[in-house]
Amino acid sequence: MALTADYVGRKYGPYKYEVGVEKVREFALAIAGEVPSAAFAREGQFTGHYAAYPSIAPATFAVNYNMRPFSAAVFDKDLDVNVMMLVHGEQAFELLRPARPGDVLTTEGEITDIAEKAGKKFLTVRCTSRAADGEVVTVGTYTAVIRA
Repeated sequence: MALTADYVGRKYGPYKYEVGVEKVREFALAIAGEVPSAAFAREGQFTGHYAAYPSIAPATFAVNYNMRPFSAAVFDKDLDVNVMMLVHGEQAFELLRPARPGDVLTTEGEITDIAEKAGKKFLTVRCTSRAADGEVVTVGTYTAVIRA
């Protein structure tokens, strides 16, 4: 396996993603169904059932636009990751502002760590998503564990 610390700092992207009303609505329905929830933000004139009035995306919607560089790293031929031996390790998001329908987000990723513990390789990629004005919307950190 060519997955060594030499690849720390390798970058992926940029990848563009347009946040659409229907995408947000479908995601909200998938995670909440028809049950209104106080967990969904209500903003301005948009009150009531979140799926009917999606003015902002649920926090976990970030996976839709924030994971692409991680996937690019996992499938990077230079790293030679055996995806059949890969398991999901950790995933965390730092949400700096909500994603909103109409946002065009650009996400770039960087390998921040490659380590070996107990005979397993750990690949960590930090993915930063920015709005069109350059404002950081989300920083996601993904860790994959590759079993020997």
